[in-house]
Amino acid sequence: MAANLDQRWHLLGMTTNTHGVKHFTITGAGDHSDDADFNELLRVLKCQFGATDEGVLTGPYSVHRYMAIEGFRFGVILDSPNAFDIYATETHQKDTMESFVTRFLGALNESSR
Repeated sequence: MAANLDQRWHLLGMTTNTHGVKHFTITGAGDHSDDADFNELLRVLKCQFGATDEGVLTGPYSVHRYMAIEGFRFGVILDSPNAFDIYATETHQKDTMESFVTRFLGALNESSR
């Protein structure tokens, strides 16, 4: 997934944590607040994909939202300005995550027009 810098939203990169979970870092360009970006991201997940909330964990430096779309469970982490990590929470769904991120970025960019 190559970044298309002409789009407001793009994939900044991918990392794998010490538990083998692949995180996809998504960023939004432009003069938007962290809260506005996070709310836009959640709105697209809920309205266009039918995502439901399954939990939230708020720490001193980050917010973790746990969500699901028709049995596909994932987490969204807000822990840095203008960047969000998204990851599959269940091992057997890791392969589904990359194709989902591609569709999600398309939907985010479409909603930003």
